Amino acid sequence: MTAPPDTDPLAIAAVDDLTFTGRPLLVVDVDEVVVHMVAPFIPWLEKLGLQLDMDSYKLGGNIKYAGTERQVPKEDIGALIQSFFDEEIHAQPAVDNAAAVLGKLEPIYEIILLTNAPHRHKERRRASLLSQGVTAKLITNDGPKGPVVERIRARAMAANAPDTLIFIDDSVNNLESVRISVPSAHLVHFIAHPKFRSLARDVAGVSLKTGDWLEVERFAKDVMGA
Repeated sequence: MTAPPDTDPLAIAAVDDLTFTGRPLLVVDVDEVVVHMVAPFIPWLEKLGLQLDMDSYKLGGNIKYAGTERQVPKEDIGALIQSFFDEEIHAQPAVDNAAAVLGKLEPIYEIILLTNAPHRHKERRRASLLSQGVTAKLITNDGPKGPVVERIRARAMAANAPDTLIFIDDSVNNLESVRISVPSAHLVHFIAHPKFRSLARDVAGVSLKTGDWLEVERFAKDVMGA
């Protein structure tokens, strides 16, 4: 299988190293889904003399110098996020019920965590998740998730898994990427932070928009008729 040119080769290599059990797939983002990102990001910014305004569902344009309307340039946002991961990825707290629900779904689904956190922090992220009771397989990725999820689906089906895949992410772009690459996927738009969730536009094809892992549990079991 040849991956599209915009696909992260490290992510594809990680997928190809996985062993699949033949269960249906549950592919889950991490930041703002399994662990909080917005909530710890706000005080981290404040320590730098910055503030996050929640005027819209984006970071670019909403990060400002404290007490002013002066925006941090959009081209600097990526470096800020990288610095946040450098300093805080080991300490991001789990979203309520995430670990418990993933544990309950593990006998039903092949669960794969697909995160766009930096590759260099994969082991720190894995250790943090394990410390909070999240044991699912972890893949780091850089770029669109659709082609990677398509590769996961192909590998699972080669192991005789049913063509059933649930994809959970906070990013509109990632949801749309997966919708294009895997049109049969069941899409869940999960945003833990309630204010950010209220600002996020609805995405075509999404079956569930939530910030509640108990709702995800019910949905995932309904998909399988469990």
